[in-house]
Amino acid sequence: MIKGMSLSFLLCLMFVVSDSRAWGFSLLLSDDFSKTLSFRRMARLVSERTSIDFSKASVVERYSLLKGFDGLTQMWLILPSLEPLMVSASGDAPKLLRNDTVHWLLRGGFLFVETPKSVEVLSKTLLSHPVFARRGARLGPVEVGHELLQSYYLIDGMPACSSFRWAELRFDGRMMALFAPPGFMNALSDSPSGDSQGCFAAFEKEPLMRAMINTMMVVLTTDYKKDQIHLPEILKRMR
Repeated sequence: MIKGMSLSFLLCLMFVVSDSRAWGFSLLLSDDFSKTLSFRRMARLVSERTSIDFSKASVVERYSLLKGFDGLTQMWLILPSLEPLMVSASGDAPKLLRNDTVHWLLRGGFLFVETPKSVEVLSKTLLSHPVFARRGARLGPVEVGHELLQSYYLIDGMPACSSFRWAELRFDGRMMALFAPPGFMNALSDSPSGDSQGCFAAFEKEPLMRAMINTMMVVLTTDYKKDQIHLPEILKRMR
């Protein structure tokens, strides 16, 4: 767990429609999360560089994870641990994802989780849920050629952090969850805390911002490959 952060930490990027009828984002924070964490700079840069428009009325709003997922219409949740979403299984069996979380993901939801856990540990934790096991969900590392590395910016890899590898949970051709090293979102905030940035304290903002923008583009596009944003450059690299 990241020092100084509550397990109930929650950020949600929520679809909104502005007066111009353009789709945009709004940041939704849990009620008990630090009120000092702001993402106005990130919202401004994303709006300037892409067609994504953060809500001008309210960049940050509040949400309680205790409300559950059954009535949740927002598509994107960001949290620093899987623990609030886990429930104890019977006997000595490992904990499982809450059923309402699983069904929300299958309806089109997306989780962005900061965790130090390895791909192997995450696989045992997530794929043990009977719904994922029955439907063929798979979990693996984000590797060269992944859509996250070319959906908007062409980058060589997601920001590396020690030996940790970014990982994704995929089902039915869609990335439904992305797992990042602890401290990524704090490092992107307007006034990051050194103790809460993890290994990202030594990073410049730009590579982190590009990784976040690429992630947004993948999540917001049903199939980004149909857009062929960087097709000439991608083909050149493959030769």
